[in-house]
Amino acid sequence: MTATHTQRAALSQVKLNDAEAGAPDAPVLFLLHGWPQTWREWSLVIPAMANQYRVNVRDLRGLGDSSRPDTGYDMVRGETDLIELADHSGIERSGLSGTTSAPCWLMRCLLIGAAGLSAGHSRYRAACVFA
Repeated sequence: MTATHTQRAALSQVKLNDAEAGAPDAPVLFLLHGWPQTWREWSLVIPAMANQYRVNVRDLRGLGDSSRPDTGYDMVRGETDLIELADHSGIERSGLSGTTSAPCWLMRCLLIGAAGLSAGHSRYRAACVFA
């Protein structure tokens, strides 16, 4: 199964090119690409993951088909973009994974989010698994 649809999610400060695959009622898994890649970095992984998850991939701010605002290329804004995308998509619970070249805010999102302190979004929690 390949990405079932792509769209541009209009968030507060950016429009993110967003793609999804998998059943709408399956557990959500966000896959984050690194710099300077796009969501297509995951194209070989998506079919296998979409059998079990609702896979959500996007072009991060300033990359691929996402918009390129003048500011907001920091860890807190990147994390907030992800949280806004989850809210925009009606996602309340998800998994999160990134490549070895994923932005450093991915680690911050996982570590700080685990404590519920991240960017003032205390309702979000994360579990950290390192392999």
